[in-house]
Amino acid sequence: MTLTKYTRQAFVSLLAGLLCLVFFQDSFASLPQKRILILFPYESNSPGFISFDDSLRSTLTGMKEYQFEFYVECMDLTRFPNERYHDKLVELYREKFAGLKIDLIVAILRLSLDFLRDYGQNFFPETPVVYFEHDPRFFGDRTSMPNTALVKGELDMEDTLALALRLQPNVRHVFIVGGASKYDQSLDALARQALHRFEDQVQFHYLSGLPMDDLIHRVSSLPENSMLFYLSIFRDGSGKAFRSPDALALISRQANAP
Repeated sequence: MTLTKYTRQAFVSLLAGLLCLVFFQDSFASLPQKRILILFPYESNSPGFISFDDSLRSTLTGMKEYQFEFYVECMDLTRFPNERYHDKLVELYREKFAGLKIDLIVAILRLSLDFLRDYGQNFFPETPVVYFEHDPRFFGDRTSMPNTALVKGELDMEDTLALALRLQPNVRHVFIVGGASKYDQSLDALARQALHRFEDQVQFHYLSGLPMDDLIHRVSSLPENSMLFYLSIFRDGSGKAFRSPDALALISRQANAP
């Protein structure tokens, strides 16, 4: 699952408005240059993030009141979830941003906000934060973070499946495919909640957290009138890390259903 074009546009538009509010607090004599730090919890080559980052930069650079300097940190937290790695990131950021005033942090998704909550006092103690989240279960997470504004996104699983079933009216089995990382598991839980209303129309089968070899075997021999509904795989059940688009490509090549 990736951010839709509508969601990205809505986010950057809201963010632009929030920036005006944040920076309006400065005096009119303040320097026109503003430094923005973007924290993304996954790899830098994620297609969704690349598109998101491009949209954000193009929107903000269109604001004539300021000159923006962007710093982007793709933290790769799903592939390296251990505390030792987090401590190394803290050391890196403390050194990297020492003496550099960051005017605003954009925290993408819950893992980024969790990192800021746990470690941010070490290097960004008073910097305002804009937190983007598409999972409604985590909309309240900002309440324990001072000086934080929430921008709500949306993963529209219901409409996505409804459209797929209109295009494939003979489908009777929907196989939900996901991984074993914390983020993968969060999407699995969200899918179970969001797709509940379709249970009288199709039968759901959850292929979540399997080793990739087992998953490939399962999707290559699905029953007739089946469909795959892919969420994300950043880590499979054996602990192997993936780029989610790469995992999708592997599955698509072997699956005997759309």
